[in-house]
Amino acid sequence: MGSPVVQSQGDYLRALDVPSFLERPDVAAFVGPNLDTFKVKWLKDWERTKGAHKMMKFHWNPMAFVFWFTWFSYRKMWAEFASVTGVFCAAMFLEAWYEQHGGNIPDSAFSGMQIVLGFMATSLYFQRVARFFYFHPNPTQEQVAQAGGVSIPGAIAGTIAYLAAIFGTLYIADMIFPVEVIDTTLALNGGA
Repeated sequence: MGSPVVQSQGDYLRALDVPSFLERPDVAAFVGPNLDTFKVKWLKDWERTKGAHKMMKFHWNPMAFVFWFTWFSYRKMWAEFASVTGVFCAAMFLEAWYEQHGGNIPDSAFSGMQIVLGFMATSLYFQRVARFFYFHPNPTQEQVAQAGGVSIPGAIAGTIAYLAAIFGTLYIADMIFPVEVIDTTLALNGGA
């Protein structure tokens, strides 16, 4: 059986009538909680851009800023979760290597990445929803339930996976790129 996809994803997004798309019952089931909040933001973006392919706009999402890893996994955005986790882990390795060679990357670099996620999460989620319906134009209820909606167990699993990845990365980076620790106890005790 051939794929139901008959046009490129870019063409699909250019032709997508977002107001009608957001009224579909299967889209509402896919998004689940807070659909109305998302609708307001996404419709505002669509009105400004007149194209779903241009809807990457900034919207502040405090939950995605503070707990992006939990929010992405709660919304079943597994590819995005894995990509961003990978970027954070790679950045931690780079930081460990750079510090071993005498440099210093300020922690604000990591805060900056979180701020970007806080602003972009809502738009990334729209792209996730649109991508699902691009590949599944007429999904079954089972497909929508499996790929969409929200998942508290997924949020817990994502949080545990993220913390394991970060602490594992820190441990491995410390093994590969050890930083010399200077003993300051002699200086504090007057050299005795």
